[in-house]
Amino acid sequence: SPLVRATLAGLQRKLAKPCVRKEPITVEMLARIVDSLGTAPSLSDVRLAAACLLAFAAFLRYDDLARLRCCDIKFEVSYMTIRITASKTDQYRQGDRVMVARTGTPTCPVAMLERYVAAAGITLDSSLQLFRAIVSTKRGEHLRASGSLSYTRLRELLLAKLEQLG
Repeated sequence: SPLVRATLAGLQRKLAKPCVRKEPITVEMLARIVDSLGTAPSLSDVRLAAACLLAFAAFLRYDDLARLRCCDIKFEVSYMTIRITASKTDQYRQGDRVMVARTGTPTCPVAMLERYVAAAGITLDSSLQLFRAIVSTKRGEHLRASGSLSYTRLRELLLAKLEQLG
């Protein structure tokens, strides 16, 4: 009956929860994350800043970021090259190279990734994941030997940092 259909459609509209869209991260938010690092940041803070800046500058999804291996990164004088082996948007899985320029600003993704590589003691000829979980010991923080940083954990860290910054 048309009356029942109209009533059902009206109730569905009335009881529906509004669509909550995620707010995009802005350059100002990234600048505040970098500014919060201070002079002697922890490895986890540098990792978070490097992951955010790299994903933002190279338009990487989480899966692309998680698949990055140390040997996929090549630093040059004025840019860095990232080899993407497979991506959701790469239908034929041919892979591609992405170049990210040095900006010379505090939010430069190349400089921050170099800072992360130096702080973590990463060798760029290794086939290990670039962004891995961090283990805290009495002697400090170091990267876990294998595996990659999970989406859930990266999201938790980012949301906690953004909440801390207001």
